[in-house]
Amino acid sequence: MRFLLLLFLCSIVYESASAQAPVPQSRQQALDEVESDLKHKKAEIKALEEKAAALKKQLKSTQSDLVDMAGKIKKQESKLSVIENRIFEYTKESQDIQSRLDRDRGSMGAMILAVERIRRVPPEALVLKPGAPYETAQTAMLLQSILPQIHNRSESYKADVNRLAELLEKLEAERKIALTEKQALEKDYADMETLVEKRKGMVAQSNSDYQQRSKEIKAISNQAASLKDLVAKLEEDKKRAQTRDTVRQAVYRQPETLPRAGQGQLPISGFIHTAFGQTDEIGAKSQGIKVEGRSGGLVVAPMAGKVQFAGIFKNYGELIIIEHEKGYHSLIAGLDRIDIVVEQVLNAGEPVGILPKAQGGEKPLLYFELRKNGKPINPAQKIANLKS
Repeated sequence: MRFLLLLFLCSIVYESASAQAPVPQSRQQALDEVESDLKHKKAEIKALEEKAAALKKQLKSTQSDLVDMAGKIKKQESKLSVIENRIFEYTKESQDIQSRLDRDRGSMGAMILAVERIRRVPPEALVLKPGAPYETAQTAMLLQSILPQIHNRSESYKADVNRLAELLEKLEAERKIALTEKQALEKDYADMETLVEKRKGMVAQSNSDYQQRSKEIKAISNQAASLKDLVAKLEEDKKRAQTRDTVRQAVYRQPETLPRAGQGQLPISGFIHTAFGQTDEIGAKSQGIKVEGRSGGLVVAPMAGKVQFAGIFKNYGELIIIEHEKGYHSLIAGLDRIDIVVEQVLNAGEPVGILPKAQGGEKPLLYFELRKNGKPINPAQKIANLKS
């Protein structure tokens, strides 16, 4: 009886297992199923590879467009700065002339009034007046000395009036040009924002582990005691990362070797406020340079490279560190916004962020430091025609 019950239970288990996973009728059928599955997998891999290649091509094209547009914007910013400086100079000169005219108008009016009073006195009255010959002679001498002065002052006054009219005409023309340039620049800024967002989306899609990398970098920056320590720790972390067998899940893999740095350029269009080695506001020799830029101006990569750090670091505020070939690093601080992520590969001149808006009439200052094997060097070694 027990045997029959055991046999019955085994038959139920067998039937249940058979219903869940049917056994192939032959080895050939099983092999066909494996080959079919493998074929589908290969097709999926090929599709992913094609998607990766298309994304890589699209990203490269977008980066190239960004470099071209950034170069155009930097030229427009420089042109607009020159126009604004001319407007400032014309305005100051016109204000000085206006003040001088107001001052001269009062003094000349008093002199002309005095002469007019003398002119109105009849000659007969001067002759009959006691002491007339002496006073008449004095009056004649006075008029002889005053009239040339009045003439000279009137000529100077006339020249100032003409110059003021010329300046006001120039100001009107320059302001119209400046308005046109500003409108064009605002449009380019908007187009740049669109491209930057497009790049950001592609980088996020092609480099899915950048967020984890950013967290690691942020943790390192919190431990770093100084900027020098930060760079050293980033290098140590890079060496450790190279020893790990990390499998990237990104669609597009960044190149393992650094790109050619290319011709160096200033990160912004502007004027050198503090040169390399010059004493800064705290009395120390500057290890980099400070550049005075435009309010909300564009910031670009000085050379091609790979982003090692992007975020807030101590007193530097928003800081970017870009690794270049042959042991060079760029440190860029003083940004209002950063538009790149850690481990992103950049072309020379590609946008990385924007400057803060001007506060109280003071233009924003960008700090740029170039290092070679960890030591600050004069950026003029990599940037041609760099003048303070």
